[in-house]
Amino acid sequence: MQPINTNWQLRNRITTPLEGEPVFVNSEIIKAVMKSGEKVSVGRIDYQEFDEENFQYVISPYWEIVDGLPPSVFQGIPGIDMDLRLQHYYRVNYIPTFIAERTPSENREDLWELLASVELEYYDRFECFCGQSSAQPMTS
Repeated sequence: MQPINTNWQLRNRITTPLEGEPVFVNSEIIKAVMKSGEKVSVGRIDYQEFDEENFQYVISPYWEIVDGLPPSVFQGIPGIDMDLRLQHYYRVNYIPTFIAERTPSENREDLWELLASVELEYYDRFECFCGQSSAQPMTS
């Protein structure tokens, strides 16, 4: 297993984590699906809201699992440069690509019908993503 990169320099406002304590946090597990249908946990994603309408997603790969999976099962997380091998990837005030690709936009014409079909009474991209991805809520 390759080591986690601890010398990475922050590049821009999208990848620089917010400081302070979030006022709201929601966490889910990211899973890959094996050919057999078995679901394997490959990481965790935390959605954190801060004051003044700021938010961030924190993506934390489970490297010990990811490194053992063949490319036919896990090709990475879209929009995340897994070659950097970071412990945490941040997306600040920006919706990660893999969530944006898998959820309806807030301007979609039939949005409310779609939300009703997954029993959501409000629009929340994170909740939509988790409902579609077979992610399981984290328990403390």
